[in-house]
Amino acid sequence: MELLVSGKSALVSVGRIPHKTTVDPSISRRLAQTKFRKLSAALFRLYPVKRGVATIQDFDEDLAIDLDRASYISSAIYWGGYHSLSTVRFLRSFLQPDMTFADIGANIGELTLIAAKRLTSGKALAFEPMPAVFALLSHNVAINHFGRVILHNIGLFDRDAQLPLYVKPDNPHGTTNHGVTSLFSTGADRQERSVPLLRFDEVAEASRLERLDLIKIDVEGAEMMVLRGAKESIRRFRPVMIIEISEANFQRAGYSVTEFFQYLHSIGYDPQPVQAGESLSAECDALCIPR
Repeated sequence: MELLVSGKSALVSVGRIPHKTTVDPSISRRLAQTKFRKLSAALFRLYPVKRGVATIQDFDEDLAIDLDRASYISSAIYWGGYHSLSTVRFLRSFLQPDMTFADIGANIGELTLIAAKRLTSGKALAFEPMPAVFALLSHNVAINHFGRVILHNIGLFDRDAQLPLYVKPDNPHGTTNHGVTSLFSTGADRQERSVPLLRFDEVAEASRLERLDLIKIDVEGAEMMVLRGAKESIRRFRPVMIIEISEANFQRAGYSVTEFFQYLHSIGYDPQPVQAGESLSAECDALCIPR
């Protein structure tokens, strides 16, 4: 397999990538969308982690996104083009220009940007409680000149509260994984800071939300609480939902995957895998369709 290395064509052996070699990441991102995606994953896994900000000018073909190279999610996008590819594909096929999308646990804005590009007469609501991550999210929205994105530097829950966030000791491939920051401690993590929490229904009422077509929820264990805090909005708008399922996260929050699915059924939703051909499991992304 040939890659562009320091401006020249060179062979790179998977599993033995020289640390002094400079690999063009745009080629890796293209490879990630082909049958050679394992090579892209190897570059992510084996190439030394850099520090500082990198800018991609062709994110989702024509968007700009700034990435913190020391962050796991940013590095996944840097080498693979996307961190949540199956959800990205769903957004591309589902979203229509006048829809409203809520990105709960938006991180640096991967899905917010994908959605905002398509919501030319609709809007996106993005929620991210971590101040440093929220700053990069806000920056990425601004450099793309998206005026239909409403940013919220808060977390969502089933009641108003001020609770601590915990940073898990998770450093895949030498990066820091801000995507696993949680309201629920593992017992081996550190308390980062306290953050404000509101119910989604309060936000919807205050912003006079008139429609809600799609919700994505990835909040490391607080998924059940977010749903309960959005009960009236879900009843009124019946949005499609994409929700991260994690038995380990749910158990730390005091409930099980079985209980979560039972709750979804009780409010009239049937979960299925986001990616066709896969099955629901204790660790997956679930596409939840209203009956």
